[in-house]
Amino acid sequence: MSIIARKFVRDCQLSTESELCEQYRVSRTILREAIKMLAAKGLIASRPGCGTWVQPEDEWNVIDPDVLRWLIRGGGCSWVLGDLKQVRLAIEPHAAALAARALSGARERELRSAICRQDDRALADWGEIVDREAALNDAYARLEAAMSGDGDPTRTSLGFHRAVMRASGNRFFNLLGGVIETALLSDVSGCALPPCIAIAGYRKVLDAILGGDQELAESGMVQLITANGA
Repeated sequence: MSIIARKFVRDCQLSTESELCEQYRVSRTILREAIKMLAAKGLIASRPGCGTWVQPEDEWNVIDPDVLRWLIRGGGCSWVLGDLKQVRLAIEPHAAALAARALSGARERELRSAICRQDDRALADWGEIVDREAALNDAYARLEAAMSGDGDPTRTSLGFHRAVMRASGNRFFNLLGGVIETALLSDVSGCALPPCIAIAGYRKVLDAILGGDQELAESGMVQLITANGA
């Protein structure tokens, strides 16, 4: 889109409503909905009597999946992917450590003991742990199959990373994992993650998480992101 492609400078006043309707051949209702949507994403701002103008890039909601996709497809790929990698290095290794803690044998024994005391909350937590562990194993199995030619290695590798974020039990990590995955899969110019994936590295992270080794899970995740970018 024109704003993302920087065809408008910051604080640039957009055309009037009637001119925009004529330019894009849409009704006033559709145009107003589009303006409302773009304003919610921080791309533009409007005020009665003052018109509509383009917001500075610092105001753009770059964690919005649509904005990320538009940035990548609009030529902002180099800085977007670089910044995303920094975010991933700040979050995903810690998420892997949290997952190792959550799925550790000590945590399972603690929950088993609580369940024996008829603790309903512990029973719910146990169910969540079982689900997360199953999802993690399934994500790895899909990745392993893709590396053998049955599937897309890039997509399945990101699926594994998403499963780790879920397994951490942190809802904010899980949300950011979805945003990152969406953005990295949106690159149509070829600058997204290449499918040069070392399956042994993923096995190392999986075994560390399931074995409750927080330090190894964290360092293994750092190696995956820095070495493969995936």
